[in-house]
Amino acid sequence: MTTPDDATAQPAPQPPYAGAPAQPGQAPEYPGHYQAQSPAAPAQSDALARIGVVLGLVPLVVSFALGFIIPALVSSNGFEVYSLVYGVANIVSLIFGIGALVLGWIAAARKSANRLWAGIAIGLGGATVLGFLVNTVSSLIASAF
Repeated sequence: MTTPDDATAQPAPQPPYAGAPAQPGQAPEYPGHYQAQSPAAPAQSDALARIGVVLGLVPLVVSFALGFIIPALVSSNGFEVYSLVYGVANIVSLIFGIGALVLGWIAAARKSANRLWAGIAIGLGGATVLGFLVNTVSSLIASAF
């Protein structure tokens, strides 16, 4: 004899078969299989790389700001103040660029799965240092003539 409760009752959920993922997108788990855990070191490496990217972006911001500040300095105070501000900005940019390069290299040298941020830091720092060197050499050549 069937009761009304039996007719409307939902079937009990079936447990997943051995090896089925518990959630969509997860790797299947097998009995006795060791699931590797990611180490905490990449997070530190990633943090160094991200700090390197921030250090590498500082010279871009300084250069952008100089584009607005330099014309006002030249028109109001003359070339001496322009030279001083431009020289200090170049030295500050070089220091931040070297910092970005060093932190990017350290982060890239670590065993990390994600080296994108380290590569960006190395690229920004390298471009800054190279730009400083080209700027300095061209200024020296121009002052010789």
